[in-house]
Amino acid sequence: MLAAAFDDDPFWRAVGPPQGLRRRAVARLSNRIELIDAVGRGEPAFVACEGPRITGVVLTSLGSASSPLWATLHSTALGLGGPRTLSRTREIGHVITTARPREPHVYLAVLAVSPEDQGEGIGSRLTQRVAQVADERRLPITLETMRAQNLGFYSRLGFLVTGHTQLFDELDIWFLRREARKSTS
Repeated sequence: MLAAAFDDDPFWRAVGPPQGLRRRAVARLSNRIELIDAVGRGEPAFVACEGPRITGVVLTSLGSASSPLWATLHSTALGLGGPRTLSRTREIGHVITTARPREPHVYLAVLAVSPEDQGEGIGSRLTQRVAQVADERRLPITLETMRAQNLGFYSRLGFLVTGHTQLFDELDIWFLRREARKSTS
């Protein structure tokens, strides 16, 4: 589901490999490693399902970093895309890591909805669940998006753009933040 949701993502277009079987294989392996790592660290992660079918996924981080083993596995998966994929991914990773706040926060690392289920409110519900966790912990939420059309979606959920950069003359990255709200519980 993750690979399908991000098949035409600006990130994958910027880093390669070219669209097709190789890109899907690298994306699928990379996403699987990221998912196993996030769940293994016990970070808040939520899944939306329709019967047995997964329709959406959100992965977060509360500031814990991947273990060296998982970071190596992730780099190895991306390396299968070739040297360009690996070097561009590392550059993007550096820019994103540098932009993240140093104070405690919830980082919304991945929000994906299967292409056939987009527009049904699944992404909103998953993001609202993350907001509930953040508000209970009195932490802001940060994220980045590489799609201009996502800015309105996140704005409706209370996020503000805090920065913007462009890499490789083709990849825009917007940084967003939602402040913690008082919990009603």
